Amino acid sequence: MSLLDPLSHALATLVAGLHSGATTLGVDAAAGTTWLLVIAAVVAVVRTALLPLVVHGVRHSHASALARPQLDALARRYRNRRDPDDLRAFMEERRRIAANPASPGSAACRCCCSCPSGWRSTASSRTPPRERLSAR
Repeated sequence: MSLLDPLSHALATLVAGLHSGATTLGVDAAAGTTWLLVIAAVVAVVRTALLPLVVHGVRHSHASALARPQLDALARRYRNRRDPDDLRAFMEERRRIAANPASPGSAACRCCCSCPSGWRSTASSRTPPRERLSAR
């Protein structure tokens, strides 16, 4: 048994269910349009199921872009230091930047475009990352 067997069984069940549903609506079971509709429905279902992961990835990407200037400045500050205490301080500072919800690099609600403006922090009023990148 492969690790992908549960996924293939779930997709096969979905295709069979959608095909039988389409034939009960009166579409010819052997027609190519039936399979076209079934494949389109499967794509829509899979994309809808993956949507939360895509939203999480986009939010994480925006938060990383906002944190990049602070992390670059931190890396420049600790560039030539190899002492274990300095490395420990560097890692602690990185954790503080990533964990601070008020810092521009946090994954707070301001990364979500659909939030009411009252929920966003004051850091969102800064220059958007796209304009910052084009200014370089």
